Amino acid sequence: MQSDWLRKNTESPLNIWVVGRSEKFVRATHAAFPQSTIRVISWRALDPASCSGPKPDLLVVCGYDYSTYLCSGSSCIERNVIKPANWITKMAGSNVPVIYVTTADGKVGKTWSRYRYAKTRLACELKNRAVNVRVTKFPTILDEQGNVDVHGGIISRWIFELAVLLRMVQVVPFSDLAVALAQSASANTPNWDVAELKPRFLSIPRTNFADRVLRMLCG
Repeated sequence: MQSDWLRKNTESPLNIWVVGRSEKFVRATHAAFPQSTIRVISWRALDPASCSGPKPDLLVVCGYDYSTYLCSGSSCIERNVIKPANWITKMAGSNVPVIYVTTADGKVGKTWSRYRYAKTRLACELKNRAVNVRVTKFPTILDEQGNVDVHGGIISRWIFELAVLLRMVQVVPFSDLAVALAQSASANTPNWDVAELKPRFLSIPRTNFADRVLRMLCG
């Protein structure tokens, strides 16, 4: 299928860069574009020097620096919003298509979660910079075995499993992720709207686990 947005046939081999080393997103990108070459770019190692030379046909952005939960609020924003936004803007400009994957959970308008705030703010930043971006939102993802696939230790997984049973969080199967990535590159896929969130107490450092609990309970 020819995609005017992607400027290429989505069934043809593409040179795709996945920004962020999430294994599930790398697998989903392979599944969505099976004929393509995939290069994985570490979120923590975004280097302006890598912006020179040949450009990719498509950027899939899905990263987050989980070590910033215990940093200052300004450091968290610098490493999860400002630095990646500068790199993506320089790499993609207005020409290279970008699929940006963000979280779909939480209450509208405000958040107590550093993760949700940074993910949403980066989406807004890319749109404000006129990057050729399509935003796709996803709730918690189940792996191929039907287990909750979240970053963190066994306690975080238990908490999310309980939240799923209590219907506190929405989940989707892994196969939906690959389908959504493929649809995002198609000609007629609508773009998700994103709006800035009001931060609540995000200057306070916290663990990954605490941030997840705050996101589930408060938004």
